[in-house]
Amino acid sequence: MGLVAAITLHDIRRTVGGAALALALALFAVGCSLGGDDASGTKVFETSGVSFEYPDAWPPPLPFTTETTPTRMTISSFPVMGYDGEGDCAPQTAVDQLPGSGALVFILDMTGFSEVDDFPQRPSSFELDNQMLAMRECFGESYEVSFREKGRALTVYVALGPRVSDDMRSKVTDVLESLEVKRQ
Repeated sequence: MGLVAAITLHDIRRTVGGAALALALALFAVGCSLGGDDASGTKVFETSGVSFEYPDAWPPPLPFTTETTPTRMTISSFPVMGYDGEGDCAPQTAVDQLPGSGALVFILDMTGFSEVDDFPQRPSSFELDNQMLAMRECFGESYEVSFREKGRALTVYVALGPRVSDDMRSKVTDVLESLEVKRQ
């Protein structure tokens, strides 16, 4: 992102013309919306009033879906091929690709789909407690936590590979702890 920021609009216009200027601005905007690196080695992702930090080594998250209700977002420690999050049992595609040491976080925005007041308040901290571990339709063995915050209802599923390290588990917890929810 630093290289793009160092190039002036005048340099681009003078060198390659208007079409390239439009492309450069679009790429810069995408980079900004995905968030930049911060001092802790994480990036910030924000979409549809939900933001969080994720490790900069992870691929960019998939934003909330538009075709499926409830809407859903996918965060993974690995690139997921052939997956856009849409469809009733779409998470299974990502779960099937989960590496032994990988992590997959799936967030459902249940607002408007379920009664918000039926959800418990957001927990004071997120822990991947084995009592939360169960087999789930379309997501396999995973952890689940549902909560409400600022008038929204969210359900979070976390699947971990069978050889996941304590460090990876900690990174997932950090992602969950960094979740910020805005009223919509």
